[in-house]
Amino acid sequence: MGSLSAALLFALHPVQSEAVNAVVGRADLLAFALALSSFLLFAESASPFAIAALFLLALLSKESAAFALPLFLLHSRQAKRLVPLAAALAAYAGVRVAVLGGLGVSGREIGFLDNPLADASLATRALAAPVLIFRYIGLILWPRVLSADYSFDQIPVPEGILDARVGLGIALLVGAAFIATRSGKFRFAVLAFVLPLLCSLHLLFPLGTLFAERLLYLPMLGAALTFGRGIENLFERKSAIGLVVLGLVVVASAAQLWSRNLDWRDNETLFRRTVETAPESARSHFLLGAELFEKKAFVEASKRFEDGLRIYPNHFGALMSLGEARLGAGDLRGAEEAFRSSLRLVPSSAEARRAAFEAALAYGRAGARAEDFATAEDAFRRGIELDESDPSAWNYLGLVHEQQGRVTEAREAYERALASDADYVPALLNLASIRSNSGELHAAEEIYRRAIGLAPDSYEAYNGLGIVLARQGRRSEAVAAFEKAIAIEPGLGAARENLRNLR
Repeated sequence: MGSLSAALLFALHPVQSEAVNAVVGRADLLAFALALSSFLLFAESASPFAIAALFLLALLSKESAAFALPLFLLHSRQAKRLVPLAAALAAYAGVRVAVLGGLGVSGREIGFLDNPLADASLATRALAAPVLIFRYIGLILWPRVLSADYSFDQIPVPEGILDARVGLGIALLVGAAFIATRSGKFRFAVLAFVLPLLCSLHLLFPLGTLFAERLLYLPMLGAALTFGRGIENLFERKSAIGLVVLGLVVVASAAQLWSRNLDWRDNETLFRRTVETAPESARSHFLLGAELFEKKAFVEASKRFEDGLRIYPNHFGALMSLGEARLGAGDLRGAEEAFRSSLRLVPSSAEARRAAFEAALAYGRAGARAEDFATAEDAFRRGIELDESDPSAWNYLGLVHEQQGRVTEAREAYERALASDADYVPALLNLASIRSNSGELHAAEEIYRRAIGLAPDSYEAYNGLGIVLARQGRRSEAVAAFEKAIAIEPGLGAARENLRNLR
């Protein structure tokens, strides 16, 4: 009865849903299956080579498999039997150092939003460990509210030892230690839960995420065994009560698991549910905002980005996305404000300069749409300062000049863009248009043909070429150019109108 109870809880506990449904959880599944297979062979005194090989594969699947090693120690303390496992662990460590340059992940490589403990001191991580233990055990005992995201600031980092969550976590650990030392029946099961859980507490090195349900997949084995032991004891004393308790747990777990699995139907469903279950997670709002933006629901996307930024105001990417969403919703002034805010946040690294460059262009486009040409020009010039070699900023600056009727300056800007990149098609098209309007038809024709050579599917180039050819009286060639533009883009009204006028 104990084994059956443990197996049912492990299979049906709702917290297992993320590891099974989410693609990111496949590493946890594979590591668990290989580590457990290795342990079962170890328990049967099978080939040391097979045991070590499976354990090494488990480690290569996910480093958390290393925390299954205490299970082997608990089962057998014969040093010679542990040598193959130690060899597998050493081989894994060597491969990891060779490939990644170290055993852990640097806190600088993990975003603060994903894990606020990433760059924290060991003392802060140690203080947070009981809080995380309290949350993990809470999910095991009462998985009523589950979430795909617990990043900043859904689980606030404790500010001191007086935080009630720290005391509760320590109390739970003391209770587990008491059970493990006083009860031989429960010792292995309790330690099989607690020891693998240590991997998820950021004590040795920070993980890429602060807290995740999928990280409970390996510790869940110990939790299930503990439950199985409890049901077995209860069944030995009062079988009817044992059956009732098991039945209630199994039915409740299955019902909650069924409900939770529906959350993973598609991205929007999952992210909406995540916002409900983790309302203080900035990332959950950003994820839903990005999904809504992809579906062109710009007004609601803006709202989601705003909600996330209230929790974490200094997120450059979210401010950029908010600006783009506001643009899509027609809120040009709001878009300018978001882009202006994003420009204040970018630090001075090469990657960050590129991000600032993109922000400057977005800011400028917002200004141009609002016909705030002074703002647009300032933004594009800021972009040029950040990366003078990128032709797009020069091209946008030329468009702003052209909208203001400053044709000479527009032409110079397009030529500067082409000096940076002679094959930049947007600048070629804009320069060809200016030359065509200035009566330089042969020069314009040459530029349009060059653009077509670089971008044979450019309907703008064919339409512009048709106009130039028509002005030169080359009617049949112009017709062919317009027809080609329409074939590429059937909805191109300008080319159809040009073709009608020509005929």
